[in-house]
Amino acid sequence: MRSAQREVEGLTTAASIWATAAIGVMAGLGLEVTAVLSTAIVLIILAAVPHILPTPSEMDSKSSGED
Repeated sequence: MRSAQREVEGLTTAASIWATAAIGVMAGLGLEVTAVLSTAIVLIILAAVPHILPTPSEMDSKSSGED
């Protein structure tokens, strides 16, 4: 059903895994300050995503024409 609705699922999870790997590489290279700042930025973005994106129930009501 999701493919029929053209919804992307798991994008935040995949981006989080890539960000975690990049932060680990930075820490391993001795760039601790950059790693800490990057961690803070990623956490802020992940906290903001649920407030920016509509919930599935909001999307359903818009597509069915209910107000």
